[in-house]
Amino acid sequence: MSVLAPTYARFKEPCEWYAATQKHGKYDASFVGTNYFFSAMIFETLGGVNAEGEEVLRMLFRFAAKRLGREFTSYCGRAWARFNLQRSVRNLFLFVSTVKTATNEMICEQFFQTLTCH
Repeated sequence: MSVLAPTYARFKEPCEWYAATQKHGKYDASFVGTNYFFSAMIFETLGGVNAEGEEVLRMLFRFAAKRLGREFTSYCGRAWARFNLQRSVRNLFLFVSTVKTATNEMICEQFFQTLTCH
C-alpha cells in the first residue's frame, strides 16, 4: 500500500488501519473454527510494516535462526537491519516531502547518494 495515496494520507497509522479494516475485515471469518490463525502483514510502499506483521516477522526470524543453527542475535540483527534501513529511507522521504526547502532536498540527496555508494 502507498502511504502517499490520498486515501491513506488522512490516517496517522495507515498500515494499522488497512490491516484492521481491509484484511481482518475480509478474512477473519474464514479462519473461525479452523486450526489456522490469520495474521495481516501489510508493507508500505516506502518500507513500513504494521505491528502485527512485525510480530510475525519476529517469530519467523526466531524460527529461521533456530532451524539454521545460527546465533539468534546475529541472525535477527541482520534481518532487522534490512527493515530498519527501509524505515529510515521512508521517514526521510516523508520528512522531505512535507517540508520542501532547498536545504532539506540537499540533505535528502546526500543521504541517498551514501546509500547507493555503499
